Amino acid sequence: MTDSMQCSLKSYDFYIYKTELEKSLSPFFKRKEQLDDGVEVHFNNGPNVKASIEKFIDMESKCCTLLNISMSFQEKNDSFILTIQGPSEAQHLINEFSDSLEKESMRRSWSANNISVSTAILGSLALIACCSPFVLALFGVTTLNLAGFTYKPSISIGIISIISLSISAILFIYLYKRKRCSTC
Repeated sequence: MTDSMQCSLKSYDFYIYKTELEKSLSPFFKRKEQLDDGVEVHFNNGPNVKASIEKFIDMESKCCTLLNISMSFQEKNDSFILTIQGPSEAQHLINEFSDSLEKESMRRSWSANNISVSTAILGSLALIACCSPFVLALFGVTTLNLAGFTYKPSISIGIISIISLSISAILFIYLYKRKRCSTC
């Protein structure tokens, strides 16, 4: 590697910088397009996206003078395009950056999808568990034997269960949205 391709940041500082950059930009990552001499990385518009890209351009232009880095905005798609171009010996650095953003974006998307599926399954089970006493009592079932356990459903227990489920759902939605927006 030539001296002009060496980063002036210490390895720890570079790791912190890269991690913060991925955290701020990966939620808005849209796609990347390979160019002959670099890459175009597309981001959805969002809070601090422009500032994060500008910070990246500022930091990299001080450190990596080989690279030609620019930003543009597409009003039609409400998105930013970060264009990074450089000589062939810098392509692995350019691709490493765009690949890390893409992987972090996919990881975040995968986690969000798993949370949604888990929430749907747990919500369905909770709904069944909480509403079953109420439904059984409405149909006149006074006792139910399950595996040697005698269960006596009642409307009051059903109503209490439904209220508990409602409070739990409201709390879960609040916590979920708070967690989702922590990156905003």
